[in-house]
Amino acid sequence: MHFAGMGLRVKPSFLRVLRAALEAEGFEEPILQLWKPGQVLGMVKDLASGMQVHVRAFEDGRVECEVEPQRRYLEHLNPRYRRRDDRIVAGIMARYGIPFEGEPVVTEADRPDTLTDWRALVACAVAAVALVALWRLGPRPHL
Repeated sequence: MHFAGMGLRVKPSFLRVLRAALEAEGFEEPILQLWKPGQVLGMVKDLASGMQVHVRAFEDGRVECEVEPQRRYLEHLNPRYRRRDDRIVAGIMARYGIPFEGEPVVTEADRPDTLTDWRALVACAVAAVALVALWRLGPRPHL
C-alpha cells in the first residue's frame, strides 16, 4: 500500500544542515552502504526494536527515509521487510527548522517474525572450520 505524495525535497544548500540535524538525532554514517545514483548523504540510526532508520539525500535535494531490519540481521537483505516512511525525516527537518517541500511517501512492508543475527552464524562457521582443521592437523597414529 502506498500513501501520500511525491516525496520530500530540500534546497541542496540545506543538505549540510540536514546532516548536522541527523547527527544530533543519533544518526551515523554506516561503514558500508549501497549508494544510489546521485546520492550524497546516507545515515542510519538503530532502533530498540531491531529495526533501523536509513535516511538518504540526493544532489537534487530529494530526501528519502526507509525503515528496515538492522544490518546485523539476515532479514536486512530482504526488500520485503523494507518500508519507506518519509514522515520520520520530515519530523526531524521540522524540529530543526529545515525548510522542505513535498509530501511524505509512506509504504507498508512485512514485519519479520524473527531476526537472525548473521554474526552468530559466522562464529559457528569459524568454530567448525577450526575444529576440522585441528582434527585434520592433529597427531595421527603411526602404523
